[in-house]
Amino acid sequence: VLFYSDLRDFTALSEETDAEQVVAALNASFDRIAGAVHAFGGEVLKFIGDGVLAIFPVGERSASEACEAALRAIGAARAGMAQLNQVRTRQGM
Repeated sequence: VLFYSDLRDFTALSEETDAEQVVAALNASFDRIAGAVHAFGGEVLKFIGDGVLAIFPVGERSASEACEAALRAIGAARAGMAQLNQVRTRQGM
């Protein structure tokens, strides 16, 4: 099962924000997304700009179990990003 995510409005963020803050935002979001992928048995294949490409292998588990793991990772990544957005909002970012 393939998993891909990227950051909404990243181009605008990168054009309007200091480079150090952009890198910090990328690192924080990658930590949450990759953490969610790993927590549910996925493997990050690549970081592509502001995107993450991951896979949830089928083999020891069925295709439906791999799909379920990917969906759970999406839920966890979204929750992590929501928390990060709250923190950034409180910081005026």
